Amino acid sequence: MRLTIACVANHEEQFRKAMGTKQKAEAKKELAAKRRQLTHAERRINQRGIGNSRLTFPMTLWEYSLRLY
Repeated sequence: MRLTIACVANHEEQFRKAMGTKQKAEAKKELAAKRRQLTHAERRINQRGIGNSRLTFPMTLWEYSLRLY
């Protein structure tokens, strides 16, 4: 019985480490995708010739895109 519990505990810890590694990798991928989206949005804003002069700090990109149309 003790051997069984020890084996289960060992596998549980291995599973947690594997899941933690997987979650970290997924989080990095999501963060990279968000950075690409932000860069793309900033380029679109700059290509329209508006620049940052009308973009105020509390205004989100969504609010800014609503002002353009």
